[in-house]
Amino acid sequence: METVGVKRQLMAEQWNLFNKILPKAFSTELRTEMRRAFYAGAHGLYITLMFALSSEAEPTAQDLQMGKCLFLQSQVPHPPQQVHYLQ
Repeated sequence: METVGVKRQLMAEQWNLFNKILPKAFSTELRTEMRRAFYAGAHGLYITLMFALSSEAEPTAQDLQMGKCLFLQSQVPHPPQQVHYLQ
C-alpha cells in the first residue's frame, strides 16, 4: 500500500501545467485566486463523480454516459451548453 507522500499529486500536476501557460504578467494575487478556483472545480467534479457513479465493480451504461457527457462539457466553448447525462 502506498503512503500519502508517495502517491502522485494528480491535481497538483494539472495545476502546474495550467499555471505554466498563464501570462507572466498575472499578479500573485490573481494566480492565487485562479488556483483556488481550479481546486474548487476539481473538488466539485470529484464530488459529482463519487455521488453519481454506481457502486458496481464495473461501470454501468449510465456511468459511461455520464463520463462521456463530462468529457464533452470539458470540450465546448464557454459558456458551456447544458449537457444532460440522464435521458
